[in-house]
Amino acid sequence: MVSQNLVPNPSFELYSQLPTGGFSLDLAIPWFAPLGGGGSSDYYHKYATIATTGWEEPRTGLAYVGTVSFHHPGHKYREYIEVKLTKPLINNTKYCVIFYVSLIDLAKYAIGNFSAYFSNDSLNRNSSFNLDSIFALTPQIHITNYIVSDTAGWTKISGEFIAKGGEQFITIGNFDKNSDVNYIILNPTSVYSCYYLYDDISVYPCDAPVNYADAGNDIIICKGESVTLGTHDFEQYLYWWSSSDSSLNSTQAKPTVKPNTTTAYYLKVKDFKFDESYDTVTVRVIDCKNTGAELILYPNPAYDEITIEFNRIVREETTFELFDILGRKIASYKILTNINKTTIILPEIAAGVYTYRIQDNEKVIMEDKLVILNY
Repeated sequence: MVSQNLVPNPSFELYSQLPTGGFSLDLAIPWFAPLGGGGSSDYYHKYATIATTGWEEPRTGLAYVGTVSFHHPGHKYREYIEVKLTKPLINNTKYCVIFYVSLIDLAKYAIGNFSAYFSNDSLNRNSSFNLDSIFALTPQIHITNYIVSDTAGWTKISGEFIAKGGEQFITIGNFDKNSDVNYIILNPTSVYSCYYLYDDISVYPCDAPVNYADAGNDIIICKGESVTLGTHDFEQYLYWWSSSDSSLNSTQAKPTVKPNTTTAYYLKVKDFKFDESYDTVTVRVIDCKNTGAELILYPNPAYDEITIEFNRIVREETTFELFDILGRKIASYKILTNINKTTIILPEIAAGVYTYRIQDNEKVIMEDKLVILNY
């Protein structure tokens, strides 16, 4: 699957070096702070010790960025973040835009003004660009009616628009002049004005297909065998695996495991727009050396149906056949491929002892007695 999110380094995990002070957004390559804001945005990483504003756990990964979004009603000051998209937007295409913000604990103000502006050229190109020039712009995403005051978590900001075509830069911040800022005072004596953290930025066609966590079907393996979990490995997707016995802690999309006992494995996936989904798969482990079994059939005795569990995925054509005591075939069923468990509805026949045979194209896998009871 091709990349869906057009924002490079969308959760700021890539860097040229760890930050050692403020004014460091450009370390989160290829992000930068555009001219005109009068200041510079900041880059924060869990392994750097510069977060004097108080550390917030990133929504994804180890890093985020921060900006002054509003200083005070009598002072015109803003900071912004900007980046070039991986490819220009397409004319008459609807794009969805999502980013997450969190207010620092010591902020004096909280605001409700969040915008994303898309342009064909960078705001950095014009050296005479200033805040008045920015206030004159019309951002495609313009949120003004929801004040974000949460300092303990991340708040989703989202919108959509129809591209004119050719837009290839996104600039995020507060594009409203002071008189239009929707704000409240939280900490009257704080010196930290209004400072927001940003993480998980995404821009993508609104009709882009989304895949969800899929750990695969439950499976049976012989003790000592290994199995690969998961069904997909997509670019811009993040994977986290864990297990009921704490033996697995992996960020691989499709890890290989070798459990000694029956184990449940848990999968969390973040897609290209950082939405989460979850799934679980159970790997049942049997001792094939002692039983000699490639499958388990149950219940036996049975009434109207039986279940067959294979210790592998059925890859070739496999059949279940039922014979009466005289060896006459009375039923035959094809077992679907690419599964390891199936249920068969038995025919309406007299109670008694029958013989069943399960075979693939190469050999008889199992042949044994099946006792059928009547209700």
